[in-house]
Amino acid sequence: MDTAGKRRVLGVLIGSQESQNSWSELLRQLTDRGLRGVRLMIADDHAGIAAALRTHLPEATYQRCTVHLVRNIIQKVPHRLRGRLVPRFAELFKASSLSRAEKLPAELAT
Repeated sequence: MDTAGKRRVLGVLIGSQESQNSWSELLRQLTDRGLRGVRLMIADDHAGIAAALRTHLPEATYQRCTVHLVRNIIQKVPHRLRGRLVPRFAELFKASSLSRAEKLPAELAT
């Protein structure tokens, strides 16, 4: 996000795959154009993204995208339980404190 809180497209690169090399090329282009001060990258769980980030923006923290995480969790939940459990997954990400978030998985399992 920019200083006004707006999202901006910083670059586009067509790569043959989501590899570390492809992500490194995009991040290299962005840093060559002056990208600095990145504090957080949120992305899906892809080793290539994380490795490229460590190389080109080592000061930035990597966080797993909650949308992708929930989609992966849902795939593991039996169909008969999805209607009951899926709406409650949002509680994990909206918890009022870390201690509350740490208690929620056990509550969801019951």
